[in-house]
Amino acid sequence: MKLKDLLVKEEKQQVNEVDYSTMRLKSNIDQKWDSTDTMIDDMRQYIGASVAASGPELGKDLADALKLLMNFAEGESRG
Repeated sequence: MKLKDLLVKEEKQQVNEVDYSTMRLKSNIDQKWDSTDTMIDDMRQYIGASVAASGPELGKDLADALKLLMNFAEGESRG
């Protein structure tokens, strides 16, 4: 019997098809990204994994945090 068969359909529980604990990102926070595309892809994967693990409310929290960081980055770029 598969795990999906054990879930009660009324509860609408999801089973993650991807094992995010084994995800191999191209970089990490301690390394320099080789391109903006790599940075964006890593961030996209991180957000996807976080939302899959903790739910959509965390996605909203991450979006708010990224807005704050965007304002910070724009201020830093002005000097």
